[in-house]
Amino acid sequence: MTKGHIGVEVAWDTAATSTFAPPSLPHYRTIGGRAITPATLVIVIEDDEQNLDLVTLLLEKHGCRVVAARDGTAGSDDALLTVDRQWRLTFFDTRAEQILRKALPEREDFIGTALQHALPELIASVPMTSGATLPAQSPREPFETFFAPTESWYAVHTYPCGDGLSLLLHDITARKRETETLRQLNDRLEERVAARTAEIDDANKELAALNYAVSHDLRAPLRVINGFSNMLIEDYGETMPPEALDHVRRIHANTSLMGELIDGLLSLSRATRGELHVEAVDMSAIANAIVDKLRKRQPERAVDVIIAPQIVVNGDANLLRVVLENLIGNAWKFTSKHPHARIEFGVSSDEGEAAYFVRDDGAGFDSGYADKLFKAFQRLHPAGEFEGTGIGLATVKRVIDRHNGRVWSRSSVGEGATFYFTVAVPASTALR
Repeated sequence: MTKGHIGVEVAWDTAATSTFAPPSLPHYRTIGGRAITPATLVIVIEDDEQNLDLVTLLLEKHGCRVVAARDGTAGSDDALLTVDRQWRLTFFDTRAEQILRKALPEREDFIGTALQHALPELIASVPMTSGATLPAQSPREPFETFFAPTESWYAVHTYPCGDGLSLLLHDITARKRETETLRQLNDRLEERVAARTAEIDDANKELAALNYAVSHDLRAPLRVINGFSNMLIEDYGETMPPEALDHVRRIHANTSLMGELIDGLLSLSRATRGELHVEAVDMSAIANAIVDKLRKRQPERAVDVIIAPQIVVNGDANLLRVVLENLIGNAWKFTSKHPHARIEFGVSSDEGEAAYFVRDDGAGFDSGYADKLFKAFQRLHPAGEFEGTGIGLATVKRVIDRHNGRVWSRSSVGEGATFYFTVAVPASTALR
């Protein structure tokens, strides 16, 4: 009879016994074992007949539940082999034999072969102390190794096995290749991110240079044009033909508007660059200061302004001031045709989130065009009706975006408008 081996994964009730001792089967000898879970064990049984069905039946009669079983000729993703204390092979299954034949193609039989001749990687990684064995419940830590003959990676588990060790080799080549592919993809992604970051830094430097040119080089000739046109009006306005005077006044008005556009563009640029200096910001105090300035500029206006007290948020004080200057300034502007206007700054709740608002009873707008409001140079009112550059609300949106918030509006023509915004920046946080 040919002597073979059967690998059987069995399980039994842990409440009945706290130790895992493979059952004693008539005519069979257990030569290896490995723990799978606290309730299962893989055992290798020496079988002269290599009768898998009979072994399974005997195990079940001994109270074991067979989870999986394979004989020495069955295929598997794992390779199982056993060695004695001199690292000589005492058992190997079909998958292990395939690995061994790759390593030692000239050998006929591997039983008794020193493992260091076939798989030296294992010898280097699994030191074995003479005279010491480990209980089946305490397997050694698994390790990973590369076998050059098969060009494969294996996760190796070692377990006490009679007077030696059993070794389970699980092929992890596919996982290793996937991991390497992911690593390469991450490396390329990091390189692309670094390159993109460098491009953004260069673009920011160019933008800073453009801002300097706009704020200094363009302002100088603009001031000259504005100043000389104003001198012509003041010194020669009475003697100039009406048509010529109108031309000069148009030049003066448009240079003033150009100055406002430059200020708006610079404000929009600053809103998207630099670091946020987050602190507790008293929005009520800022709103009061803005309204005081507007009243001094137009003391003849009759405007009731209601500002909720003690509205404090976490954010960049300078940028949040820009938000309120634009929103309250717009409310002041679009109520200018009312003999007695009303403006309110307060806080409400939107889906459980604090929503700050600026409300007025001014001209309002068609809500069907609300999506245009927060884009640069978009206006819903003719320039002749209300002055402005069309940049203010775009700046508001940029600032609120940087504070991880939302901004939206509700309005009807002739019934005023309400602008809402949220701020979601944690305290003691600096964001770029």
